[in-house]
Amino acid sequence: MPKKESDFFCSQLKKNELEFHRINLTRLTKDPFTLINYFFTFFVEIFTLAYFLKKEQCNIVHCNGAYQIKGAIAGRLAGKKVIWHLNDTKQPWLVHKIFYHVSKLAHGFIVAAESVQNYYLPQNLKDRPVSIIQAPVDTAFLNPDSIDPAPDILALNGPKIVITANIVPVKGLEYFIEMAAHLMDKNIRANYIIVGAEFSSQKRYKKMIHKLIEKYHLNNVHFLGQRADVPAILRASDIYVCSSINEASPISVWEAMSMGKSIVSTDVGDVAKFIKEGETGFIVPTCNAEKLAEKVKILIENPEMRKEFGRRARETAVRHLDIKIAVRKHENFYRQIING
Repeated sequence: MPKKESDFFCSQLKKNELEFHRINLTRLTKDPFTLINYFFTFFVEIFTLAYFLKKEQCNIVHCNGAYQIKGAIAGRLAGKKVIWHLNDTKQPWLVHKIFYHVSKLAHGFIVAAESVQNYYLPQNLKDRPVSIIQAPVDTAFLNPDSIDPAPDILALNGPKIVITANIVPVKGLEYFIEMAAHLMDKNIRANYIIVGAEFSSQKRYKKMIHKLIEKYHLNNVHFLGQRADVPAILRASDIYVCSSINEASPISVWEAMSMGKSIVSTDVGDVAKFIKEGETGFIVPTCNAEKLAEKVKILIENPEMRKEFGRRARETAVRHLDIKIAVRKHENFYRQIING
């Protein structure tokens, strides 16, 4: 892993007694200085990484993300099997174009959803092995029976509608706010809770969201920022909403399912595979605040339905999205590539 900005990850690896190595690797970011350094050190870092992979006698190079082209090139130079793990459906045009050409280096692909496979893998790569592995959740930990509700959320009067999302455009938070306005017009009072990080690069988007709140005279929208007690917040909430415009395997939805929440989600990624309309939640089109409000209203007015949807949602998460399932799929795919 890169030496820079990896202290927290290292602490987690040490805690779990996992071996790791830190070397000089420059991340691909939008910061101009880092971007220049990325290209300046491009070949040096590839050869350094290839040497390391040979020296450590690695079996597989697992590249996480379309922009991890250094790992793929280094893996091939070192004569190792390369697996490319893809987990989104939106990248800058240049990254997507470069990946198109470099992706031929991979011996196989792991994708987080069918939509990811369709987005990234052209016809000439259809012969490569592909494994669909959803972003997993630890359903043993994310268990409503073992987590106490967050007191500050529990103290709010009325239904509690929560979304966990960073304050970025792809999360469609403007539709979440407009949904709240539609519900207010129908004389439904509820609390709308937004949990997620606010980035300095998204000041304009955040300002637009707050202007919408002022426009609709909403005084029941709560910005909690980034919180470490998301499971407790989910436990204290009544309904989970995903208003995203674009997703692949939205782990925030899977976490809410694991916590036994009824779900109203836009039709993004593979959500419709696991949220069955009218059984474990509701699916609505993207960019449609009115439809979000319509389905949330149904759940607010039917507490027994909320409870039943939540129970079924947790069963689905345990059966299809648990981390143990993902571990088994990874192991099987690694063996397939090694033996292929």
